[in-house]
Amino acid sequence: MPIELAPSERAMWQKPVRVRTEKPTDDFRALGIDFANPGFCDTPAFQGAERQNPRLLIKYAQYINALTLTPEYLERSRGMVRDTADFLHRELVADGRRGACIDISGTLLRFLERQGIWAYFVGGGLRVQFPARSGIGTRWFWPLMHGENPALMGHAWVCAPPFKVVDLSFSIQPYQAREQRYLNGYVLIEECEQPPEETTLTDLMEPEVRAELRAAFRRPPTMDDLPQVAPGLREFMVDFPSCKTT
Repeated sequence: MPIELAPSERAMWQKPVRVRTEKPTDDFRALGIDFANPGFCDTPAFQGAERQNPRLLIKYAQYINALTLTPEYLERSRGMVRDTADFLHRELVADGRRGACIDISGTLLRFLERQGIWAYFVGGGLRVQFPARSGIGTRWFWPLMHGENPALMGHAWVCAPPFKVVDLSFSIQPYQAREQRYLNGYVLIEECEQPPEETTLTDLMEPEVRAELRAAFRRPPTMDDLPQVAPGLREFMVDFPSCKTT
C-alpha cells in the first residue's frame, strides 16, 4: 500500500526542511553561530538571527543533510533512532491521541538531539493509497490548507540521518475504521523511492483551496499557478522531492 510524504515550503517556514544551499556554514560563521552540536538552532545566536531571517532554518536542515557522518556514527544513530521511535510510538498508542504528528515529531526531535543525534523536523503532506481490492479511495493530508483549517500543516515527521523519514504518527490519524485496518506501526526510511506519478494540485491543496482558486481565476487552477499561489514551492519540490514507501 503506497504511502507518499511530500515536504512543503509553506511548512518549512515553521520548521526546518531540506533545500539546496551552497555553504550554510559561511552564513552561520558570519552570524556568530556555533554549529558544532545537534540542536544549535535553539541557541540564542541562531534564534536571534532567525527572527531577522525565518529561512535560516532551511540552512540548518541543509547543513545536516550535507554532513559527512562516519560509519560508527550512522550505526549509533540507527540504534538510537529505532529505540527512541519504539518508545515514543508505544507511548503515543497508549495515549490514544490521533493527529498528533506535530507534537510527537517535535518530541522525537528533542529526544534525539539530547542523545547527540543530528535531526530536523519536516512539515509537509501525506497521501495514502489503499489496495485496490479494498475499495477505499485515496486519503490526503494536504500541506496547502484554507484559512479556516485550524491545523498548522498537513503532516509532520523527522529526518535523522541515516533515516530520511521517521514518521511515528502516520498510522495514528483520524482514519475511518475500514481505513485503519490497513494501517499500523510507524515508518523508518533510509532510501526514498520516488512516486511514479507527478505531484498535482490534488496532492497539494485542500478541495476548498482549489475551489477558491477556481472562483478567483474563473477556471480550474493548474500547477502553473503555484508561483502565484505558493511562491517558491515548485522549485522547493525539485530540491526536496516526495518519498514513497509501501
